[in-house]
Amino acid sequence: MHNAEKRGFDRGVQQGMAQGIQQGMSQGLQQGMTQGARENAIANARNLLCMNLGTPEQISKAVALPLEQVLALKEEMEKENLKLKIKS
Repeated sequence: MHNAEKRGFDRGVQQGMAQGIQQGMSQGLQQGMTQGARENAIANARNLLCMNLGTPEQISKAVALPLEQVLALKEEMEKENLKLKIKS
């Protein structure tokens, strides 16, 4: 490889790496935001269920979670509550 070809190749590699890093950071940020929003929706659903503020269907719509997931949270919370009553 001649010097000009080597410099061009090296520059191309550096640009490719920079672009890959930028894409990776962007994807990681998006995934983090999506996961955070999901965890927030689950926490909100738990709070609404604890406060008995609405039916599972209403809570599902309010926090944008599938009804099945809200029902599973409710069942899990009921089991936890039963365990606490048994321990007391």
